[in-house]
Amino acid sequence: MATSMTVLVRALMLLAFVSQAIAIEVPTPAPSSVQASDEPTSGVTTSEPTLSSEAPTVAPTRAPTRAPTPNPTSSPSEAPSEQPEPIIHTAVFTHGNSGKITLYDNRYPGISDPNAVTMRMGFLREVSGKTGKVVGKAGKIKHTIESFASQKFAFTSLFDTDLYGLDAKSFSFTSAVSNVGSVQIDAYIMMEGGEVVSNTGELMKVLPGDFKFSVQLLDWKWCSPCQDGTGDFIDVGIEIQGRNKKIKNGDLGAGIPLLLAKNINIDGRIVKMPTGYPKVETVGGKQTLVFRFPKSGGAAVYDYDPIIGMARSVAYQK
Repeated sequence: MATSMTVLVRALMLLAFVSQAIAIEVPTPAPSSVQASDEPTSGVTTSEPTLSSEAPTVAPTRAPTRAPTPNPTSSPSEAPSEQPEPIIHTAVFTHGNSGKITLYDNRYPGISDPNAVTMRMGFLREVSGKTGKVVGKAGKIKHTIESFASQKFAFTSLFDTDLYGLDAKSFSFTSAVSNVGSVQIDAYIMMEGGEVVSNTGELMKVLPGDFKFSVQLLDWKWCSPCQDGTGDFIDVGIEIQGRNKKIKNGDLGAGIPLLLAKNINIDGRIVKMPTGYPKVETVGGKQTLVFRFPKSGGAAVYDYDPIIGMARSVAYQK
């Protein structure tokens, strides 16, 4: 009996030793780096972009031990034949809906360019060819506006266009005159230069950055007659002020020229402007470009298009 008990005790001791050895030798599995999620997975992982206020750091890379061998080309590439695009500095600031605009070099902050040019509609007068007097001032419906200060203009946005086959940026502004018609100015900033034939049939040279504008009289109902006479001409005055207080030989200041066409376009027909026009005169202390449209039957569009050579400024190409 004692011998049996001794054998049983030894067997139990051996079993305990083996269990302890197994527990020591079997490693405990490492925890998973993937967090459990309550959301179902679709099998596709997505990554949303992140924003950081700090600049990303790039781990240094080891240079390759041997430079890659470039693949030879069949023939050397040719240099581009196109000329580099010109840099345009001309910008336009519109003063609300007053019809007043300022042309300036955009390298100056705001419109602080000392050579800036400002233009606005000054007056529109219907004139009798017989008496030379202004007509259309009396009565309820006015054919004459002595000041555009109270007139409102509607402006379009700036858009790309083609003028005389050259690239340009353009916008228009229009104002109705009572119920007798409207005046519209189509404005262009030239993006390319060259020699062109204008709407008035005249050869003109434009440079990238020049400002071209076209003054149009649309659907005008003439005095025929009005209370104070019959109209034969429309005189349009545009105030233009550059660096020079007075426009000398077409120079607005800093070498910026005011280039005037001698003809006008009436419904597609080229007509020479009446004698003495266009002209620059001082009106109310302001330098004013004055040009004249002659009455021509029932014409719908009268067009005159001068140039302000902003790209000719002595400071423009610096």
